Amino acid sequence: MIPTHSRFDAPLVAGDHFAQPFILGKTAELRGMAFGGDRGISKVEISTNDGETWEEAEISQPGTKISWSLWRYEWMPKEVGKSQLVVRATDSDGKLQISEYRDPVPDGATGLHRVRANVVAS
Repeated sequence: MIPTHSRFDAPLVAGDHFAQPFILGKTAELRGMAFGGDRGISKVEISTNDGETWEEAEISQPGTKISWSLWRYEWMPKEVGKSQLVVRATDSDGKLQISEYRDPVPDGATGLHRVRANVVAS
């Protein structure tokens, strides 16, 4: 069985962080993709505090049961500094993405995509 995956794609991600800073109090659109193998995706969630709390993202293009689903999330940073953003997906069977990291071989990679965001004053 192919593990469920999700990732951040926009704004541009450079390694483990977003390439450009976010502006305090200015809404930014986060976008990405999620894949659930032949099970499809029922939900995508975003955490802006390293997994302490989660909010549901909008699935903007559901895709099919064998294609990536596209998601979007409106984030308004509320404090200056560094934030750890995390994305996770739930497949159409209701199974949450595996959070623990695992190498791709032999059973498929697992783990959550974590990206650091730098928030600056306007």
